[in-house]
Amino acid sequence: MLSQKFLKTFSHNTLIVVAFSGGPDSVFLTEQLLEHGYKNIVLAHFNHHMAIRKGANNTDEIFVKKYAKKHTLPFEIGHWNTPEQSENKARIARYSFLESVRKTYHPHSNTLQSVIVTAHHKNDVAETVLLQFFRSGGIKSLSGITEYDTKRNIFRPLLHIFKSEIIDFLQQQNHRYCIDSSNSNTVFTRNFIRNEVFPLLETRFPNIQEHLYLQAKQFRTLENDITLQAKEFLDQPRFVISQYLHLINEVQAEILRNILIKKAFSRTFFRTFLFFLRKTQKDNISGKKLETKYQTFTVQKGILLIEEK
Repeated sequence: MLSQKFLKTFSHNTLIVVAFSGGPDSVFLTEQLLEHGYKNIVLAHFNHHMAIRKGANNTDEIFVKKYAKKHTLPFEIGHWNTPEQSENKARIARYSFLESVRKTYHPHSNTLQSVIVTAHHKNDVAETVLLQFFRSGGIKSLSGITEYDTKRNIFRPLLHIFKSEIIDFLQQQNHRYCIDSSNSNTVFTRNFIRNEVFPLLETRFPNIQEHLYLQAKQFRTLENDITLQAKEFLDQPRFVISQYLHLINEVQAEILRNILIKKAFSRTFFRTFLFFLRKTQKDNISGKKLETKYQTFTVQKGILLIEEK
């Protein structure tokens, strides 16, 4: 059940670091990798050491070690030394650990490629879309979860299947896995959406998760078009303000994301940037400057000059 894109992208010699929690999703992912002939696998388990895990840390670690021994797979256990009750900080710490494992094993392998794989699935996509909708997310965030994040060497080969399909497979094959009790804690927003919001919505819209998944694919297509238009503009030798102002809002925002350094983009600065350009264009002003901490933007005869400080 691995995605065709994954199977076509990575050979059996690829070093694969599996984000292995010991839960049903990561067990299913690993079983699928083994079934498809991938053997150069490292299981990477991250111990959060906080209430999010509700005391399950040691139980999970024991399971991971037993599973790795059963399949003769190397494994690494990561520890969060400064745990906090924050889903976002936990995610950052976890991905940092996964990347450190990839870098540790890749130089000592005989492979041409290395990749981190996670067990995100269709339900995760639907949850992300709904969560971003509640947060007034833009097109990029409403496109769900990226299957292949080339910048971070992360692939998610299960985005095309539902959680129910994963559980059915594991039960049919009698595969054991851990249950994370924190998944029922609705203090965390994603759990609230999963355990409270979706069950209610499904009483009226039984296929809502499938529809949100399809909606994410449509937004992904739109996002790709936006990225292409932004690239075409940025490939031009000059930043022509009149051309920029005729582009749709999302393309303008994507261009600004690309020209700002230090990831300084914000919607507030985007509005300031647009007002600055429209004002200089309307009043035919030259020499006007807009400064950030890292860059200076200067208008000269309808052209925007960008200098790094």
